[in-house]
Amino acid sequence: MNASPIKLLLAGAIILSACSTTSTKVTKILDDPDYRKARFSNVLVITVAADYNRRAQFERTVVSGIRKTGAEATAYYTVVGHNPPVSSSDIMNAVRARNFDAVVFTRVKDRTEEINVKDATPDAQATAIGGNLFDLFRYDYKEYNEPENIRLSTTVVLISQLYATADKKNVWAIEIKSSDRESIDNIVESAATAVAKQLARDKLVGPK
Repeated sequence: MNASPIKLLLAGAIILSACSTTSTKVTKILDDPDYRKARFSNVLVITVAADYNRRAQFERTVVSGIRKTGAEATAYYTVVGHNPPVSSSDIMNAVRARNFDAVVFTRVKDRTEEINVKDATPDAQATAIGGNLFDLFRYDYKEYNEPENIRLSTTVVLISQLYATADKKNVWAIEIKSSDRESIDNIVESAATAVAKQLARDKLVGPK
C-alpha cells in the first residue's frame, strides 16, 4: 500500500527536525541610524576564543558569508597568525596596512551547559520460573528496560559588533544565542552564519 502524501510530508518533517539540532536566535542591540545607508566593502573579521580551531572556523564562516555579498573580507587569524591576544595596536596596524573600512568583532558573552537524564520506563515484565525473586537466571523477561538517555545541551551567547574604521565607532551590534544538544561545532557554524546573514540583510556589507 502506498503512503499518502500527508504521511510522506509528516515523515519528511520529522526527519528534518531530527537532523536539525541547533537553535539560533538573533537580537539586534545596536543600529546607528547615521550608518544605515553605509556599505562596507573591505571587512576584517575578528573573533575572541581560547580555542584556536573554533576561532578560525568562526572567522572563516563569517568571511565566506560576507564574500557572498560581493564585499571583501579577511579572517583576523590569517593576518596575525595562530591565536594571539587581540590588541588595539595590532588591529589598527592591520586596518592601515590593508585599508579595511570595517571590523566585525565577535566575543562570547555567556556559555552554559545542561545535562538532562531521561529515565527509562520501568516496563520490564517477568514470568517466574521458580526460585528467589532476585535470581536473574530463573526469570524470562519479555522486555528489558532501555538505558538512561543522557543529553548534554550547550548554549552559547555571543555579541557581534560592526565598527566603522574611519570613525573608530561601533555602529551595529547583535546578540546571538545558539543551542545544540550534540556539538559545539554546530553552534560555531550556526552562529557565524547568522552574523554574516544579518549583515547582508541589513545591507551593511557589499560592493560600493
